[in-house]
Amino acid sequence: MRVLRILLVAVMIGGFTIRVGGCSSAPKPPLYADPQLATMSFETITVLPIVDARIDKSEDFDLEQELGERLESLLADKGYDVERPGDFSDRDRFSHAQVAAMNDAQLASLGPAAAEPLLVLYLNDASGEVGLGASYNLEATAVLVSKRSGEVLWRNKSVQSIGMGGAAGCMVASQMDGKASELALKEMFGSFPERI
Repeated sequence: MRVLRILLVAVMIGGFTIRVGGCSSAPKPPLYADPQLATMSFETITVLPIVDARIDKSEDFDLEQELGERLESLLADKGYDVERPGDFSDRDRFSHAQVAAMNDAQLASLGPAAAEPLLVLYLNDASGEVGLGASYNLEATAVLVSKRSGEVLWRNKSVQSIGMGGAAGCMVASQMDGKASELALKEMFGSFPERI
């Protein structure tokens, strides 16, 4: 029985290594970064509510726990204070679908009047599958916008696919959304500048 447990743990570790092992430790450059971003001095980033931009929302996903809290912690580790307003706007009510359809200039109109800059994180896809093992796919996009200029300061995206075969995969399936979220945020914000 002891040998079986050791073998099961080895298979679990090996399975994650095979499916997630392609991740590089060097930060990937963002899709876009304003050339002056690294020299801009702002202490606080206002993170709007996470936008659920998924077409298929059948997968149960806790936006706040899996993405919001992790993002706040990640930005704090980079030296930023984080403000989290409870809604997209002080003046008007917007749905997730309305915010997902906004262009960059419209995004800059959201959030508290004094907020500078604004960070919007979109969950574009989250889906899991359990069969002869388990897999989980997650896609997220983030954009940092200046309220003053209405311009994008930074934009990035991450697509994560993790999985494990056999009974071991089925045993850890419930933890895969958290792992995929963690990997996506680390990849997206790996090259985000630290506060000066």
